[in-house]
Amino acid sequence: MKAIWSRTVVIAVFAAACNSAVGGDRYGDPLPDNAIARLGTIRLRHQTSPTNGVAFSRDGTMLVIGGYGGEVTVWERATGKLIRRFGSDAVVDDRYVTCTISPNGTEVLTLSLYKRVLNRWNIKTGKKKAYKLPNVKRVDSATFSADGSTLAIYDGKDTIVVFATAAGVNEMARIGVKGHRTRKIALSADGAKLTFLSEKSVCVWDVSTKTALGTITPGKERYKAVVFTADGKQIGVIVESNKKRALVFYDCATLKEDRRTPVSRVTDIDIAVSPDRKILASGYFKSVALRDLENHKKDLICKGGSQPLFSPDGKTLAVFSRIANVDYALRLWNVKTGKESPAFAAHACDVIGMGVSKDGKTVVTLDEDGFIFNWDVATQTPSQRGKLFIAKALAITPDGKFTAAIGQSFAHLGKTFGAKKLKRVGLIAGWTTQAKISPDGKLLIVGGDSSCRTGGLCGFSIPEGQEQFRVKFKEGIRCLAVSPDSKTIACWDDQDIMRLLSAKDGSVIKEVKQPGNMQRDADIAFSPDGKVLAVAGGSLVCYDAGTLKPLKMEFDTKATSGGQHISGIAFSSDGALLAAGSIDGSIFLYDANTGKTKARIAGHRGRVNVVAFSNEDKKLYSASSDSTVLIWDLTRILKN
Repeated sequence: MKAIWSRTVVIAVFAAACNSAVGGDRYGDPLPDNAIARLGTIRLRHQTSPTNGVAFSRDGTMLVIGGYGGEVTVWERATGKLIRRFGSDAVVDDRYVTCTISPNGTEVLTLSLYKRVLNRWNIKTGKKKAYKLPNVKRVDSATFSADGSTLAIYDGKDTIVVFATAAGVNEMARIGVKGHRTRKIALSADGAKLTFLSEKSVCVWDVSTKTALGTITPGKERYKAVVFTADGKQIGVIVESNKKRALVFYDCATLKEDRRTPVSRVTDIDIAVSPDRKILASGYFKSVALRDLENHKKDLICKGGSQPLFSPDGKTLAVFSRIANVDYALRLWNVKTGKESPAFAAHACDVIGMGVSKDGKTVVTLDEDGFIFNWDVATQTPSQRGKLFIAKALAITPDGKFTAAIGQSFAHLGKTFGAKKLKRVGLIAGWTTQAKISPDGKLLIVGGDSSCRTGGLCGFSIPEGQEQFRVKFKEGIRCLAVSPDSKTIACWDDQDIMRLLSAKDGSVIKEVKQPGNMQRDADIAFSPDGKVLAVAGGSLVCYDAGTLKPLKMEFDTKATSGGQHISGIAFSSDGALLAAGSIDGSIFLYDANTGKTKARIAGHRGRVNVVAFSNEDKKLYSASSDSTVLIWDLTRILKN
């Protein structure tokens, strides 16, 4: 309950900040107060919760998304522009919402599963009418018909109840399913038919007459998923036998098999069939595969998504990409070309790595899906650079000429501009966790975790990529930093041992066992004069860089999400300020000498993973799990 309330407060702060902003981003959307640019977009981003409901309007011009936390968003399909947001400040104790758009396109219908309430939201006015579901004690799963006229609810035990939703909620049918172990329910587009699937059978009912049309039993096959075709005349069922799967269409009137097509890359529940029954969309390992069912053409993969849904005309496919634990991106793909439309020049998941050139004109970012972008700050436009299979960290040289990106067990290095891809330069012992480039731009330091029974550090020369040293430790490295003179490496491992090492050969200079409580998302930074080490990993603590003893300086981090931890940190170039990103999306500016809070900056909707100052300390850059980078006017912030 505390965590849900905390998220709601963050949303309120974010909304207030955006409303007071002057100007907008590249797409015309408002910026938070004191922000001067946004690298990325907030369009088609559903904040606060993993999404479990999405629907197109009947004419395909709008989309509605609902999810945990009670928030519902309505978007313009052509541009991705937000039309209306409902419920973000109201429902804080309900955790699951399924939704649709009314047949006339004027209302959004949402089902609050824990409260068992049907809400009707007027899209134009934002007003709501609520209807308690009669004679329903528990809701396990639910689905609306595509036209929004009918709602089916499964209680998780032995009953499916069907309601008409044209005016309030009126019970149409109550179907007993005891003994079926129902796994999936689906309604035809007009709500006239209902099908429910168990591992042993698929049943089809006529809702209006409350009669069973029949049951399909698989024999030796197992049923995995079921959907209605757009006209409601057939159902498509994913069947499995001997580890092979097929999509089988059955006629609803006769329940006889009409067509069978072998398929691959199909999950148990994430499937959709195009209105013309020619294409199957199925979720597969953070992607959606499109399968031509007539010509058996090779699957066309829409990267980074799940929960596919076709538009009414079948030309657009909507899929989800998880940005963070509390944020999703809706992505729309042209079915014919396989290209994203609208195609935003933006990341679609957590931005976990960021590097800023010394002149502040170039920002390089890495997201959790492994995509690397080079951003021109003046135009706020990127060019896609490359893709890593599993992304861990990113760094660029101070002059911005070379970029290093860290994947699963390899370091990759290359020119920031001109090179088509980064070159693999070395195998790391275990999975990589951290990467930093020395201030002189000559050395890449990579830290590994203990997944291969050993952790350690590796050093590679820039630009050659030659290994300079390799140091092994019993535990993995959580965070590391290089001193301003490029001579010393500081690191913190999984056993809370803090070390100083020589950047020349990796030899240990000093090590001290520190008190515990270091969080996984940790960061460490040297002050510009090299005398202080700031460490963030829950709390924020400063150490003497020579003795590794904590300094008598206390930072106020209690205001961040009820005391939750600090993530990315950075010193200003003059050493006067220390910036700290928080898990709640805030950025704190501290006096680096006293620990006193100078400012709190609100604007991100997710955890701030990386922060960086511009060389002249007039701007602050922040990369967040909300998929964006924000650039802040430090002069204005400190003045206010």
